[in-house]
Amino acid sequence: MMIFKNLLYSFLFLACSVNAQNQFNQNNILKAEEAFILNAQLTDNVINASWQIAAEHYLYKDSIKVIINNEAIAHEFILLDESVINDEFFGESLVLQNTLVVKAVYNSTDLQNAIITIEYQGCAAGKYCYPKQRKNI
Repeated sequence: MMIFKNLLYSFLFLACSVNAQNQFNQNNILKAEEAFILNAQLTDNVINASWQIAAEHYLYKDSIKVIINNEAIAHEFILLDESVINDEFFGESLVLQNTLVVKAVYNSTDLQNAIITIEYQGCAAGKYCYPKQRKNI
């Protein structure tokens, strides 16, 4: 009887171990560049930025900034899929999913010689959050 119990426990342990490994492999952690694919262009004095946001990921709306020479400038959301969530890290938050397009117009200087940075932060829903991302264009 003792051998049967040990065999049963070994089988259950092995089954749980294999299942846990499969679960981990199915939930691969994406790099920030894969989770939030950013495409940004500068045309004259207009900055257009778009993101393709991976499934089950989101960006915080308030985290999106267009920065020129270390100064945040106004921007508008052209296309967004927005919803409100109760985030465990930041409380009630506006988040953006799927596809996002942002436009910023800056008429004060020649942007060809400026340092232009796009800043954003997001999470994998219910799993983990990424550090703030800063990309120069």
